[in-house]
Amino acid sequence: MKRFLFMLSGLLMVAGLSACGGGGSGGGNNNAPSSVSGVAATGAPIAYKKIYLRDSSTLFKNMSSLTSSSGEYSFSVTGMTPPFFLKTTDSNGKDLYSVGTGSGTVNVNPLTSLAVANAAGTGDPRKVFMNISSLGIPAKFTPTMVKNATDNIQNMIKPLTEGYNLTTFNPISGSFSANSIDPFDCLLDNIKVNFNTSTGSVSIDVKSGSAGTWTPNAIPPMMISAPTILPSAGTNIPISVDFIRSFPLPNIPMVVASGGKFSFIALVSKLGESLTWSVKEAGGGTIVKTSSGFGEYTAEYTAPAVTASSQYTIVATHSNGSKAETVITVTPTSTGSGTGGGTPGSGATAFIGIWNPSGGMDPASYQFTDTTVQAILPTGSAAPLNVTYSGNTATAVFTPPSVQPGMPMPPMASATWVFTIAGDGTLSITVNGMPKPGIYVKQP
Repeated sequence: MKRFLFMLSGLLMVAGLSACGGGGSGGGNNNAPSSVSGVAATGAPIAYKKIYLRDSSTLFKNMSSLTSSSGEYSFSVTGMTPPFFLKTTDSNGKDLYSVGTGSGTVNVNPLTSLAVANAAGTGDPRKVFMNISSLGIPAKFTPTMVKNATDNIQNMIKPLTEGYNLTTFNPISGSFSANSIDPFDCLLDNIKVNFNTSTGSVSIDVKSGSAGTWTPNAIPPMMISAPTILPSAGTNIPISVDFIRSFPLPNIPMVVASGGKFSFIALVSKLGESLTWSVKEAGGGTIVKTSSGFGEYTAEYTAPAVTASSQYTIVATHSNGSKAETVITVTPTSTGSGTGGGTPGSGATAFIGIWNPSGGMDPASYQFTDTTVQAILPTGSAAPLNVTYSGNTATAVFTPPSVQPGMPMPPMASATWVFTIAGDGTLSITVNGMPKPGIYVKQP
C-alpha cells in the first residue's frame, strides 16, 4: 500500500489511500475537432448512464447519449456553440457536471462539478446547467475563467495530489482511465466532494489507511462562490420545443401499420417544463406522454385503422405556445405474408410484449407488437423489423438503418431472424440459421 505524508490545515496526517497504485496520467487530446468526449467516473466508471450535453446558443441545443462500460462517451458538436455543459448521474444518484470551452476532452467527475461551480460563482452547479442561456452563464466560462477554476482546485487539493504526482493534472481535460490503477482514478476513489448550496462552500472527505477509513472534512469547508445564482423575479426565460423525432433511434422512418404504435421524443430547451402532445387531424389516432426529464419528453402514438396509406401530424406544444410538428405515415395492414408483416396469426398474441435477456452475451431486449419487433439496445437505440407469425415462431428480415457515431453496429447488413418460443416459455433466436447466444424471458 503506497503511503505519503501531507499537511492539511495544520494537522500532520500519515495516510495510505486505499485500493490504488501504479500507472500514470497526463493531458492530451486526440479527438476530432468536431467532437466532445471524455470519461465519466467517481473512481469507478459511471457505466451505462444517461449523459447530457447542452450548448450555449440562445435557445440551446440539448443532446443525450449513454456512457460505455468504462464510463466513456462522445458527442458530435458540429454546428453547436461552445462552451458545452455536461451532466450525468452516478450510481448513488448524485448529479455530476462539467464544462468544455470547445471540442476535445471533457471529463465528468466530482472535481469537474467543483470547477463548474467555481467558474460560475455559485455553490450549486445544477443551477448552471439548468439556466445556461437565460442568466448569462456562457460569459462566465471563457477558457481563462475555466483554467482559473481548475487552478483553484489544484491548489485546494494539492496535499492530496502530491502523493500521486498529479499537482498539475487537469480534471476536465486530462487523459485517464477509470480502472483503479490510473493515479487520477485512484484519487477519485478516495475523495468525496460535498457542496453546501446554502452557504456556497465545499469540503472534501478523504479515505485513507489500509482499512479505508473516511475522514470527514479532511479538506475543511472553503468558500468557492459568490451568492447563489437565481433568476430575478419576472425573468422571461426563453423556451422552445426544438424538434420531434422518432424514438429511441433518431433515423427510424416514421411509418407505422394500421392500428400499430410508434414512439416519439421531443427535445425542449429548458428542464422541468410542461409539454402536451396531440394529433392535429381529427381521427388521426391518439398520443400519450410516457416519460419526461432533462429536456426530453417521450410519447407513444397509437395509429387509427386505415384502408389506404394516410399521413397525420404529431404536435408537441409547450405551455408558452412554442411547438414542434412532425408527420407520420400510417399504412394499411397487409393481408399477405411478405415483408409487410401479414395479418397477425395465432402466434402473435404469445409474442406481444418485451422479452429481456436472462442469459448469454446479447445485451438487447426485443419488443414485439402484432406486426413488428424492435431490438432495444442498452444505448436506447432500436431497429424496426417487420415480422410474420406462425404458431410459436416469428420470422423477420432485418434491414438496419444507418446508425449515428457511437451507436453499436448491427451484426450484418441484412439477415433473417427467427424467434421461437420454447416449451419452457423462453425465447430463442437464430440469425441466418445460426443460434444467437442468449435466452430471453417475457417481461410481465
